[in-house]
Amino acid sequence: MATVCGASKAVLFRSCNEIEGEYLNLFQKLVGKPVIPIGLLPVERPERERGIVDGCSDDIFEWLDKQGSKSVVFVGTDQDSVPYGFHGRTSNRGIVCMGWIPQQEILAHPSIGGSLFHSGWGSAIEALQFGHSLVVLPFIIDQPLNARFLVEKGLAIEVKRNEDGSFTGNDIARSLRQAMVLEESKKLRINTREAAAVVGNLKLHQDLYIAAFVQFLKDETGN
Repeated sequence: MATVCGASKAVLFRSCNEIEGEYLNLFQKLVGKPVIPIGLLPVERPERERGIVDGCSDDIFEWLDKQGSKSVVFVGTDQDSVPYGFHGRTSNRGIVCMGWIPQQEILAHPSIGGSLFHSGWGSAIEALQFGHSLVVLPFIIDQPLNARFLVEKGLAIEVKRNEDGSFTGNDIARSLRQAMVLEESKKLRINTREAAAVVGNLKLHQDLYIAAFVQFLKDETGN
């Protein structure tokens, strides 16, 4: 990374000053070059699509329509991570869909109130765009750093692990209850709803940050 930064005129981040301003300023001091946030690049709020989606029927939205506001946790994971028999054991408490799903449409549904994920930056932006409470379970690459940042900002709860990194289903359940229900985490739920106003602000990220980046390129090239 040091080699790449040394050969670059500027460093770009998928971020914004409203969320990471202090860290962006610090990094600019460390590298001695312009650090340019290009915004969080959120997608437009999707229109809900009904019908068959790669094997998943209208059932997924019909089930969500029957749930209370912000009462459902969205969990996106690989099919290999789903234990044998999980679908049957949870059929009366949730809905499991194998294969590709319309994630943005699901996250936009009013019954979704939280998200359990590995704290990839893109997934964090998607969930925060809709003001969801976050429960993070990081594993590799940038996930642990993202998780620590989200927790420090009061936007997420991390699943507690043993010293060897292991965790149990009870650990996950405890974190979910804390994020979604318990009074002690009311501030977290307020924080995520407030963050949605920034993360989901398309005008801010597209008109301000992208425009500033384009202007930087014009200044550098003399156009």
